[in-house]
Amino acid sequence: MDRIDLKMTIGDSVIQYPALSGVYMNYGVDYCCGGDRSIEVAISDSKAKREDIVGALEAKLASIVETGESTVKLNELNNNQLIDNIINKHHAYLRKNLPELGINLFKLIEVHGGNHTELFEIHHLVGLLRIELEQHLVKEEKQLFPLIRVNSVERVRELINELENEHDAAGDILKKLTVVTDHFSLPEDACTTYAITYKMLQELQTDMYEHVHKENSVLFKRFE
Repeated sequence: MDRIDLKMTIGDSVIQYPALSGVYMNYGVDYCCGGDRSIEVAISDSKAKREDIVGALEAKLASIVETGESTVKLNELNNNQLIDNIINKHHAYLRKNLPELGINLFKLIEVHGGNHTELFEIHHLVGLLRIELEQHLVKEEKQLFPLIRVNSVERVRELINELENEHDAAGDILKKLTVVTDHFSLPEDACTTYAITYKMLQELQTDMYEHVHKENSVLFKRFE
């Protein structure tokens, strides 16, 4: 099969074919928050042409089928394995990179803030994101994940509702960052720190999309 089913939810498409996530990211399509949307609806929010996205998805799908390209499918991991993956990969990433981003942005404001006032808004948004996520990580690691490990279903469902709302809030901040940075486009007078910081912002978005997808579309779905 090398045709993409546009009626499939975007979350399910990444669960079934993890490599498609790279195509979605390239075209700025959010596959984590709102993962229950159909692919058709999700790609309609992108600035890119629909036919370009569909063509790229079908080319990637054909490549997967032809070459046998695969990765471990997330739904093949048990709860403990998936939790360990989230903590060791995504939570560790955030704890390391969010403070570094704040330091870099402060430096950029000092040097470039006069000519690029958008840096103040970027710094503010990253600060808000850090506050949201640091509290979020603790809630997951100290409350939700231990309950999942012992299969305390009723309380897990209550916490999941809270955490999905927090995911949406973080997703809104990431979308604002994309707009304020003009999709992470560097100005002509960008220095090395500028380039490094924008690259870090883009990597943060990519990591968060993967992170939230693993939780909303895989782990949390097991407790519906």
